[in-house]
Formats: sequence, C-alpha cells, structure tokens
Amino acid sequence: MLPSTGAGYADNQTSVMWSGPTNALKTTGNVSFQTARNIQLINNVFSHLGGSAIDFGGGAHANVVIGNQNEDVSACGITLGEVTDYATSDTNQMTDANVIQDNYIRSNRHGIRGRGRDLGGLCAQYAHSPQ
Repeated sequence: MLPSTGAGYADNQTSVMWSGPTNALKTTGNVSFQTARNIQLINNVFSHLGGSAIDFGGGAHANVVIGNQNEDVSACGITLGEVTDYATSDTNQMTDANVIQDNYIRSNRHGIRGRGRDLGGLCAQYAHSPQ
C-alpha cells in the first residue's frame, strides 16, 4: 500500500490518493467486489482493518449493505463506485441501484479520522441512483 511507502498518502479527495502526478487511485478495500451483482452484506462486523472495510467497485449493481458495524478502519467504512467511472459509457460498468442503509461506522484513534483527514464513513464515487 502506498501509505506505507516513502510516497505516503498523497491526498486527492475522499478515499482517493495520488500515485504519481496524474494517476488517481482508490484506497483498497478489505472485502472488495468488482462488477458485482446482487451481493448482500447484512449484520456483519468489520474491525481493526487497514484500507476501507467494504468496497463495491465499478460495475456494482443491485448490491445490499445493511446493518453492518465498521470500527477502527484506516480508510472509509464503505466505498461505492470507482475513480474512473466518470468516463464510463457502458451501462454494465456503471455503479447502479445499490442499497446502503443502517450501517454503524465508528472512528477511533486509528480509525476513519485517525490517518487520513479526508476520509469519511461512506464514500460514493460516480454512483448512479444509490439508495
């Protein structure tokens, strides 16, 4: 991970960092899905993790994240979408119709606000019609 290298965490915006002068990268997720459809994460506990706890990247459709507890994570509690989705015209690659509700996201000394001051509990990037 770049934050552990000499490059550090070069902040771009919430959960996005710079790798070189023009390459934006999303913070990695511990539980990560790409082009996922109809996955349900309900009533789980995610704690003591580096990076984001849950990540649904580009092309995520109709996934459900309800009632989870995220504590002591180094980046966002839940990340939805991809940094490059703004340029996508393929509807299969767009992040669409996902449900995120009633999740408990808590920061503490090493958590969401502890390392990256730009990180939030929920980071949605170019997501269409989230609920």
